[in-house]
Amino acid sequence: MSRRSEGDHTDEILQQCEAALEYQFTDRDLLRNCLTHASGAEHRLASNERLEFLGDAIMGAVVDGLRSARTIVGRFAPLKNNQ
Repeated sequence: MSRRSEGDHTDEILQQCEAALEYQFTDRDLLRNCLTHASGAEHRLASNERLEFLGDAIMGAVVDGLRSARTIVGRFAPLKNNQ
């Protein structure tokens, strides 16, 4: 089974993605990497894997932050109700 080249995402496809997102990438290679699965990349750094891990880490931090904020607010709620 041969791997597809990084050039599989033609400029036309990238332009269509930018139009759908209503955003113009200054580094189109970033968009190309976002659209490339590791199994189709020449090497892992040219795939969406690193961005996937980054997104997972950011999402985890946001969820933890929200959970912590709710816990803190929940602890102070009885104090507020007594005033």
